[in-house]
Amino acid sequence: LGLVAEDAVNLSGLIESENKIESLLRAQGFDDALCYLSGNGANIIVKTSGLDAAGAAKIKSALLSEVEVSSDKITIVEVK
Repeated sequence: LGLVAEDAVNLSGLIESENKIESLLRAQGFDDALCYLSGNGANIIVKTSGLDAAGAAKIKSALLSEVEVSSDKITIVEVK
């Protein structure tokens, strides 16, 4: 595959993983959740009235079930 084709395949895989992670988060009770993956890490945006340690652990678990990301590259953003 050429470089452009490889990038397209990688992007497609990231989008598929983002969708799976968002579905897992919704199943765990996070009704509004977005996941953005990049080669540098993962950003998770969740709507919540307050995220405790258990909630953050659930989010990380859902993320790590789909992709390998080091903990220091995971960002969880709460919106009210």
